[in-house]
Amino acid sequence: MTRPLLALLLTLALPLHAALNDAPDFSDPVENTRYQHLIQNIRCPTCQNSNIAESNAPLARQLREQIAARIRDGESDSDINRWLQERYGDFIHYDPPLKTQTLLLWGGAPAAMLIALALWLAGRRRKIVARLTDEEKKQLQQWIEEAS
Repeated sequence: MTRPLLALLLTLALPLHAALNDAPDFSDPVENTRYQHLIQNIRCPTCQNSNIAESNAPLARQLREQIAARIRDGESDSDINRWLQERYGDFIHYDPPLKTQTLLLWGGAPAAMLIALALWLAGRRRKIVARLTDEEKKQLQQWIEEAS
C-alpha cells in the first residue's frame, strides 16, 4: 500500500520540482518583484492568450531566462519592454501602447458595438406598416358583413 502511494506522490511532485527549478534566484526582492510583474504582463508569442509566466513553451522559457538576465544586468523595465516590443511587436504586451497602428485594436470593438447598436435601433424604428389596397379593403368589408 505504501509503495503505490509513494509512487503517486513522486509522480505528482516531479512537475512541481521542474517548476521550482525554472524560477531564477534574485538576491534582491525588488528584482524578484520586477521579474514577476514583467513575466505576468508579457504575452507568450507561441501560446493562445497565455502569459510567459504560465506557459511551458520553449520560447516562453527562453524569454523568462532572458528577462531575468536583463534584470540582473541592471536594465530597467522600460528597456526590457522596448526590447521585447522591437523583437515581437505590440502583440507581446497585453496592454499595447495607443498609437496609429494600434488604434483599430483599441477602438475596433467599441466602434463595432456602437455600429451594431445604431443598426438595431434603426431597425426597430423603421417598422413597416402594411397598407391595404382598395381591393383588399373591399374584400375585408365583405367578410365583416358576411360574418355579422
